[in-house]
Amino acid sequence: MWDFNENPELEGYYIGKKEDIGENHSNIYQVELDNGEITELWGSTALDTQMIAVKAGSRIKIVYEGLIDSPKRKGKQYKKFSVFVDKDLQKDMIPF
Repeated sequence: MWDFNENPELEGYYIGKKEDIGENHSNIYQVELDNGEITELWGSTALDTQMIAVKAGSRIKIVYEGLIDSPKRKGKQYKKFSVFVDKDLQKDMIPF
């Protein structure tokens, strides 16, 4: 599982996601790194919202920007991410 505290930037090809995982019914996103390794990362409300429009095979970069005070929930924080998609780079994904 990718650790954004150790490595705040993740770059590679988006493979897809697993849904409804664990007790919180979360998403797990899968990304193929440049070295061919496949890594996974937990979704969150903030990340899930940005990943909705990302298609499998897209070249992506996810940047963790730290904990941000929630404007909707006083005293709470959330993990902020920025998701970038390179529209010029696409990889064909072969379904299993």
